Parts: sequence; C-alpha cells; structure tokens
Amino acid sequence: MTDYLGNRSDKALDTLIRRSEAATKLNTQQQDNLSSAKRILAERSAAKVKSHFDIHRAITFLASVANEQRLCSYKELALECINNPKAEWSTYYRKLGGQNGLMQSIIRHCAANGLPHLASLVVRQDEVKAGPNVPPDREGEAEYGFKRGMVDEGLAKRGVDTDALVLEHRQACFAWREG
Repeated sequence: MTDYLGNRSDKALDTLIRRSEAATKLNTQQQDNLSSAKRILAERSAAKVKSHFDIHRAITFLASVANEQRLCSYKELALECINNPKAEWSTYYRKLGGQNGLMQSIIRHCAANGLPHLASLVVRQDEVKAGPNVPPDREGEAEYGFKRGMVDEGLAKRGVDTDALVLEHRQACFAWREG
C-alpha cells in the first residue's frame, strides 16, 4: 500500500489524513495507511526544505533545547541547521515560515514520528529570555505561527486558545526529554 500512497499527490494524502482522523474507528489497514500518509508527507516536506535546511539537524537541535528546558530563537534554529553557513540570515529567514517552510516541516516530522511538537520551543529573539512558561506575545496578530501550522496540519482547531496550546506543547517537549 505504501507504493500506492507514495504515488498520491500531497493534496490526496492530506485528504486521506483528515478523513482518517475524523473517523470514529479505523481498522488496522486504515491505521497503517494513516501512519504511512503522515510519514510520506513529512518526508516530502523535508525534501522541499532540503536545499536550505537539514531537518534532522533541526530536530536534533530542538531535542537538545527541550532537554535544557529552554526556548530558542528562529535565528538560532536556522543557524544550527542551514546547509550553507556562509549565506545571509535574510535569505534563510524567508524560508522558515509558510506551507513549505522549515517550521511546517518540523511540525509534520514530529506528528509523523510520534514526537512532541518541538516547534513550540521556537520564538522571536526578544521572547527567548521570557522563558518557556510565558506564552508568546502576539497581541494584534491574527494567528501565531505555531498555532497556524498546527491548524493547517489538522492537529489543532482554529478556535483553540493560543497561549494554552503553546504552553501545553512546550511542557510535553520537556516531559518527553525527562522520560
């Protein structure tokens, strides 16, 4: 079945994932298809950012951040996993967000591999010092990037409280590293 799923478009896989997650009960084959579809989308997402970032280095770095029970900045993350260390920060800054950006790839990777959502540990430079127990300061912004990414992946609902969502996922990251 993986070959069949591997030949499906991203949109078709996304539809399969959303329908499967909305179902009240899945048989073994359907559960396997759901897991495979998530993994395939995560691999494709990583391939899209591969020319700019190494997703595995990003995950390793964020796991160390979780282990230290702290936050990191977007720039700190980017500098840890860029493929061309001589490139200008402004070049990579534009590749962090959006549907095919590094942050969305991290969210997909974590979801597909049963990891806590390590992307919740990444904040703006001026928010790093506030610490992990302080929600992001996004007053006046329609959506916070992490929340938007989670909603886009079907991992959170639109109306969910942003502060609670972020803090819940940060604590899950810290608990994961402790366990």
